[in-house]
Amino acid sequence: MVLKEPNPRQWQDREFLVKFLKYFLGLGFEEIKEFVARYNGWANFNPKITEEKIGQHFREGSYATRVRTYVRKKTLVKFGLCPDNCRKCIYEQEKAHARE
Repeated sequence: MVLKEPNPRQWQDREFLVKFLKYFLGLGFEEIKEFVARYNGWANFNPKITEEKIGQHFREGSYATRVRTYVRKKTLVKFGLCPDNCRKCIYEQEKAHARE
């Protein structure tokens, strides 16, 4: 999982985590900040930088708020969020309702 990786492979992994927590789980800025601070295992964790990066996802017009599409199944499988390889997934139902 992204939070337990001491050195995530790519910065996109952390960006994905914030988007997942915000858009799929519906967490707010403070909740995400507290969650990451409490459960991360990152070797290079810096609370100030983390707060700024999370804040980008809540600031209109920033790079992080330009893309608001759902995550691909391939990405969910990569991070272990679809244990049955997305054969039966509530994520697809949520995605379909959002398009209606």
